[in-house]
Amino acid sequence: MDERIFMEVSSMQAVGERPELYQLMGLLFRQEPTRETGIVLAGLLVGDYFPLERVDVSGEMGELASSLATSRRQLIETLSARGEEAFAEVLGREYYELFFDPAGIKVSLWESSYVNDDQMLFQAPNWQTKESYRSHGFELANANFPGDHLSTELDFLHLLCERETGLGWPEAPSTGELGRILDDHLDFLNEHPLSWLPALCRGLEDSRSTIYLALAGMTLDACRLDAELVRRGR
Repeated sequence: MDERIFMEVSSMQAVGERPELYQLMGLLFRQEPTRETGIVLAGLLVGDYFPLERVDVSGEMGELASSLATSRRQLIETLSARGEEAFAEVLGREYYELFFDPAGIKVSLWESSYVNDDQMLFQAPNWQTKESYRSHGFELANANFPGDHLSTELDFLHLLCERETGLGWPEAPSTGELGRILDDHLDFLNEHPLSWLPALCRGLEDSRSTIYLALAGMTLDACRLDAELVRRGR
């Protein structure tokens, strides 16, 4: 196959799989996962298909896809060592201890926490993200909820991915509209998740997380791969 055509086919595969990974990670970072969610994740990990992992491209995109596969293997090792039920239990416990524990969270899932020394919420990223959401008709279920929670940022990226392909919409965007969406998509990636996910990963590494460190690494790799895809598509 001609290399240019091969790259186009591989890139289209990645384009179609982006929203699936964003949807999955948004679910896993939104709230403490239930046992059922943990069992579903375990099944995905050992199944024949996992979003973005098998995108056969070269260069930076290939390295990112390979990194995603490495994170998946790490999760499979944890799953194999513990078994499905224990894996689901640890997934929920890690979330609680890392992100929710009333005695004091170890790592923050709000972007605002990473832009000020006092780790305060409701800082500039909150209204900046909400402004982006409004411009694309994305509404929060709770208007008082911070817009810069990781799960919300991933949900918005999921919407943009679907809007670009026309999936779930009455019609595909026009050429001019698509260009605007892609520009906004890349700006949002660079200004929000890609600006603070590395710090989140470092915090998880310091906390000695196992499952959520791998999941955050997957999310960072997916955002970086997505940014490269969007740059190519503009």
